[in-house]
Amino acid sequence: MSPARGQLNTVVTIVGTELFGQGLYLVNVTLAGVAAQIVNQSNTEVIVIASASDGTNVGTVELTSDTGAVVSVSDAWKYVNVGDVTGVSPNNGQLNTLITITGTDLMAGGNGLVAVSLAGVAVKELVSNSSTEVVVVAAISATAGAGDILFESENGRPCCSKTDLRTLRCQTSPMFHRPLDKRTRS
Repeated sequence: MSPARGQLNTVVTIVGTELFGQGLYLVNVTLAGVAAQIVNQSNTEVIVIASASDGTNVGTVELTSDTGAVVSVSDAWKYVNVGDVTGVSPNNGQLNTLITITGTDLMAGGNGLVAVSLAGVAVKELVSNSSTEVVVVAAISATAGAGDILFESENGRPCCSKTDLRTLRCQTSPMFHRPLDKRTRS
């Protein structure tokens, strides 16, 4: 199984033989007791998307076929903490601005990030990343507007987001800016 740990939206590939347990297809897959969304299935490979879990738990991966047959592997999946962005510095900038994003569990239990976007725009460069800090270089955006910070780990899915940026058009290049305080809006 790959990966063997993750969180909400992690894409998990399960490989084996007779995964349908003599049935024709799977009707349910659970990861550590939590139902997962089946994306693709064959008798030798099953791809699922992990659902949300109430905590960080290790448990059995269980595949149930249309006949009720169950194929399982004990302690094969671990839910990890959901990432949380706690800071963005600077919270404004433009093309080539070096931005540091801090938080916890930013890599969704993975070993690294493969993509980051700011307000819907892929960053120009991912400089460095760890579970507590991500440093990126902002790319240019064709449009202005509010948006999320999205991280994608090597697990293949977004691992956390934070609505913390607002893009503003400034001369010919957009800027990123923290949303205005409600007291100062007109």
